[in-house]
Amino acid sequence: MLSAVHGPGSHVMSLTKEQERERKTICTDLPKFAGEPEVWRLFFSNFKITTEARGFSNLENLTRLQACLHGEAFEAVRESPSEEHLETFISFGIKVKQLCDHIVACELNEHMNNPLLGASRLILLPTSY
Repeated sequence: MLSAVHGPGSHVMSLTKEQERERKTICTDLPKFAGEPEVWRLFFSNFKITTEARGFSNLENLTRLQACLHGEAFEAVRESPSEEHLETFISFGIKVKQLCDHIVACELNEHMNNPLLGASRLILLPTSY
């Protein structure tokens, strides 16, 4: 196994030789995504498969997501709650509620307890809350 470079926000990990080969042979970019529900499953599947196959860290995935999101998807993650703008907590709460409703409607209830989803939303909250 080869050691991977890690930094703030990522965990220490090792890449297998197969993951190193995958990184060299296959494009690591994600397709552009603007939040269209009809392409979500394909986009998310691509994200999961490439993350596992290539051994991307959280920090690397954040960079990949920042590069591919645009439109409504970009706006949804850009507008995190802010102490200076308390009204952002309302829109944040509405988006979390919509996400939960969508998960339930799609009968993906196992995701309601997914620690990664919860952690990704908590990261957006100001540190004083």
